[in-house]
Formats: sequence, C-alpha cells, structure tokens
Amino acid sequence: MNNLVNPKMIPFFIALFPQFIDPLSGSVALQSLTLGVTLALIGVLCVGLEVLVVDKFRVSWNQQLVILELANKFASITFFGLGLGLRLATEQE
Repeated sequence: MNNLVNPKMIPFFIALFPQFIDPLSGSVALQSLTLGVTLALIGVLCVGLEVLVVDKFRVSWNQQLVILELANKFASITFFGLGLGLRLATEQE
C-alpha cells in the first residue's frame, strides 16, 4: 500500500519496468503485475527481516546505556552535518 500512495514510485516504475517488459512475450499488464508483486514481496521480506533482527537485539541494547549514549551522539553529529550541508547548499554567493 505504501508504494501505491508514494508519488516517487510512479516515475520509478516508468523508468525501470520498460527494460524488463517485452510486448512480444505476452500480456504487458500481466508482466507489469508480476514485476510489481515481485518488488512488493522483496520489500516485505527485507523489512520483515529487519524487524526480526531489530527485535532480537532490542531488549539487550536498550539495557546498555553506553550504546544508547553512542547512538544519541551519532544521531546528533549526523543531524548537525546534514543541517550544515543544507546550509552550505542553499547559500547564495
């Protein structure tokens, strides 16, 4: 459902799918549906695997204050760097 309401997915499909669809090999609609379902299944499998891995380590990581402190510092540095990069990118000379 997320891909259906995501406006970035429409150009993605338009740019990517024609390379893998052959009108001479059968129904274009069926080929498009097959590719779309395959892409959706791969997405569900990848996100599902991420959820399982994170769930496995979530409890033990939340109990270690050092890891939480490092994660917060890393996030702070990352957001500072992104903000600085945005500022430099939008500066007018």
